[in-house]
Amino acid sequence: REKFTPRPGDVFLTGPRGCGRTPVQIIALALKSGSVEHVDMSRPYAIELSVCRGTHTIESLRSLPPERRVFKMYMPGTQMACRMEDGLPPGLKVIYCMRDPRDLAETNFRMCKMLADDGSKVTWPAYLDFWFCGEMEGVTGC
Repeated sequence: REKFTPRPGDVFLTGPRGCGRTPVQIIALALKSGSVEHVDMSRPYAIELSVCRGTHTIESLRSLPPERRVFKMYMPGTQMACRMEDGLPPGLKVIYCMRDPRDLAETNFRMCKMLADDGSKVTWPAYLDFWFCGEMEGVTGC
């Protein structure tokens, strides 16, 4: 995270899982490149995932042309996967994507049931208790 420095004109899309970052990324890439025809979704740029999975290195992210510098991230603000000790560069955009929290709760509930050691133990009331307390780790057994 300390090695990636954003540039003026970069766009960062952040928000919770399932909030709609991918459609917004397609729109932002189309706007930056001038056409949806130029959008190549075989190369989605999710900084944390791309670097962890080895599909990108810091150097390959650094060398991306301006029209492809639209990044999806899970972490907002000071926790973003990049250095910003000098503040945001001029022209950098951070778009926080959000869906109706009820939709997010339902989507994440289904994901928790799927990922849980025993999905039958993940009940909607228990899930909501964890959701509202911000303690989702207990639901999935992580």
